[in-house]
Amino acid sequence: MSAAATFFVEGWKRYNTDVAWRLGLLDTGSHEEGMRLAYLLQSLRSSSAHNSYSSKPEPVVIPIWQRLPRILASGVTVIFFLCLILAAVIGTIIYRIVLMQVLYRVDSMRPFAAIFTSVTTAILNLIVILIMSYFYSYLALKLTDWEYPRTQSEFERSYTVKVFLFQFINYYSSIFYVAFFKGNFSGLPGRRVLGLRPEDCDSAGCMVELVILLATIMFGKTAYNSAMEFFNPVILTIFRGFSLNVPEARSHRIEQFRRQKRKEMYSKVETVRRWEWDYALTPTYDQF
Repeated sequence: MSAAATFFVEGWKRYNTDVAWRLGLLDTGSHEEGMRLAYLLQSLRSSSAHNSYSSKPEPVVIPIWQRLPRILASGVTVIFFLCLILAAVIGTIIYRIVLMQVLYRVDSMRPFAAIFTSVTTAILNLIVILIMSYFYSYLALKLTDWEYPRTQSEFERSYTVKVFLFQFINYYSSIFYVAFFKGNFSGLPGRRVLGLRPEDCDSAGCMVELVILLATIMFGKTAYNSAMEFFNPVILTIFRGFSLNVPEARSHRIEQFRRQKRKEMYSKVETVRRWEWDYALTPTYDQF
């Protein structure tokens, strides 16, 4: 299905290009992408060149030796947070090992130790994923702005690389561990690492734990997005109205004024002019 869709889209692009060329509507001129506003402002602040007529500073290209420390610092920050995600995965592994050993010492919990440990570890992993994803999306945007990319395309490429690397490791590191690496480090019986015995898969394999982890991440992420989409406006409205005492937006004030005028017109129908009825019926601020 995906291959058929790809062939269809590429064929449609080819057909559109051919028709545009036959009708003389194909613009073959070169288009140079303009500079981003943040890059332009930084260029003006660091520029020593001035216009000979207006004596105003002129933008110049920011040299690479000025941008290189920012790019290196941004890369080091990205690597640090990637290592932080791996550290969080190692922390969940240690939590799983310790909890499994504790539950196996309780006779009543021994039959449910594996399932309980897998479920709680998956939920903990989901919480870490959501927190890190929310934080890093904001951080990646700030780091990309801090690098001062020259064009919007450079900005989008840099931001996409950061977010892709982080989200890939954030979402799939624990899944890759359970699917490919868990049970390969158990070794001989009695072998311990830092006083803990490396965890091993069940005799039937790690498929059950992998399914639990995948289901928790997939459905948990969907439920979180749905909850945020529903409750976020409600929470913001409550904070705006009661806690923060933020003034209402202009559109809300206009809507309240329109409702008040409509009530007044209903009370005196005979004396209301036509244009007042039209203003009350049609929200003109939404048309521009």
